[in-house]
Amino acid sequence: MLHFGDNLANFKPIEHLYKTDVIKIARLLNSRDEVINQSPSAGFWENQEDLEDIAYWIINEGPIIVPKQFNDMEIARAEKIAKKLSWKKLDMCLKMISKEDDIENIVRTVELPIEIINGIVEITKKAKKYKSRKILVSLRKEDID
Repeated sequence: MLHFGDNLANFKPIEHLYKTDVIKIARLLNSRDEVINQSPSAGFWENQEDLEDIAYWIINEGPIIVPKQFNDMEIARAEKIAKKLSWKKLDMCLKMISKEDDIENIVRTVELPIEIINGIVEITKKAKKYKSRKILVSLRKEDID
């Protein structure tokens, strides 16, 4: 039997969807409210939420590739950013960024401070760079059988 481990992350059937789209689909499928309403989390630490991660990415000016120790001021700043974020605002911002909308228009529409919008633009650019790297594929036929 073949075990994919972390390589299974390369198969992402809903990767193209925004969180708000996934929530709409879950509602259409009559998923339980407690499942729909739970905060997305990679489970990096107790009570960790993905919006909090994104706030740290903004502080870091990109995805956190290696473990990093944040100082008290950075932690406080990340907490303030996380409180201003929502999936609806983040999705709206990402959609507008993908359409290369004007930053000032994004700020007005999404109602987030320009520093946060600029941070989201920056992490989007860097995440795209990291996700665009060629992945080594070494599956042999006997591994699949």
